[in-house]
Amino acid sequence: MPELSTLIPIIIGAVIVIAVIIALFAMIKTANGNEALVVSGVGATDKNGNPTIKRAGGRVVIPFIQKAKYFDLCVRTAKVTGDITKTMTGVPIRIDWAVAYNPDISSEDSLQRAVCNFLDKNDADLQRVILDVVSGGVRAVIAKMTPEEVMNGKDKLDDQVRESIAAQMRDLGFNAILSIHEVDDAPDGTYYQDLAAKDRETVRREAANITAENEQSVREKRAQTDLAAQQAELDAQVAIAERKRDTDVKKAQFQAETAREQAKSEMAGELEQQ
Repeated sequence: MPELSTLIPIIIGAVIVIAVIIALFAMIKTANGNEALVVSGVGATDKNGNPTIKRAGGRVVIPFIQKAKYFDLCVRTAKVTGDITKTMTGVPIRIDWAVAYNPDISSEDSLQRAVCNFLDKNDADLQRVILDVVSGGVRAVIAKMTPEEVMNGKDKLDDQVRESIAAQMRDLGFNAILSIHEVDDAPDGTYYQDLAAKDRETVRREAANITAENEQSVREKRAQTDLAAQQAELDAQVAIAERKRDTDVKKAQFQAETAREQAKSEMAGELEQQ
């Protein structure tokens, strides 16, 4: 058997190798598909102070001289209810809207901006910044629209707000999709209520006019039918009278002819007797 003095260096060497392997594995940091690994420090930060960003992968992070953090890439949502703002005509309205937002991963530069702006901020801070930007865009767009345009053009409003905040969101390194859920009168306001009442009255009047026109048309058609019936009856009476007249004329002619024949016969009889 080997002597203990010979085994000790071997054991120590094996322990050192195992310790190194464990240390190397401990230094490897990985990011899954919905997050980014952000590494800063010596050898990981460029000359502009930007950290190294690794998506869906891993790298070795050297302890003490480098630091690793994870940056969430998932989509987040936030809702705003009862947001009061004024339209172009000065009418205050209440809108409920929601926004979905996430880091822009379409390019390294946009993701770098998102990381630099929000790596050390929590979700509440991020949400507050996004809502401030989107809310400002909503107010700016609605200030150029009438209450009717806001009510009837929710999809158009979404697009216009997105265009309005595009530059700010690009600077933040985030994407945002706005969705208008509800538009209504502001507290103590009655604009939409009055507008709806006006529309109902207009519909009622139009319906009444249509009903009156239909009734008039029915009366006219009935009168035309009655007139046609009267004319047909009159024509029938005239035809009957004409036939009666023709019959009477023919009867009179027949009687006259019969009388003449009889007179001739009587005259001929008298001549014979003489």
